[in-house]
Amino acid sequence: MKKTTRVGLYGRVSHDEQSKFGFSIANQIERLNKYAEDNKLQIVDTYIDEGFTAGNKNRPELQRMLAELHNLDEIIFTKLDRFTRNVLDANEMVKLCAAHNVSIRAIDEDDVDT
Repeated sequence: MKKTTRVGLYGRVSHDEQSKFGFSIANQIERLNKYAEDNKLQIVDTYIDEGFTAGNKNRPELQRMLAELHNLDEIIFTKLDRFTRNVLDANEMVKLCAAHNVSIRAIDEDDVDT
């Protein structure tokens, strides 16, 4: 019997992005839930940082999610820039996730899947 993949859904938007580009938390989470349902993933928790730039890695929900990696098999988000925009921060978080056997996946980008 195949083990069910436990996922954390991560959404983030800064207030400027939401007003300028129409990125909304509701839209991100709706799409992540649908992806999880379509792929038979078990949602453990949803982590939402609203009003934080991606350059700030001290986002409360991001930090809570990273502290709970032991409960997850994968973190999913819509695009990499929702998770981080800094290459060094991304590398650090991927290493931390890998140390806990947690992969990351941007559901809207084929090349972001560890």
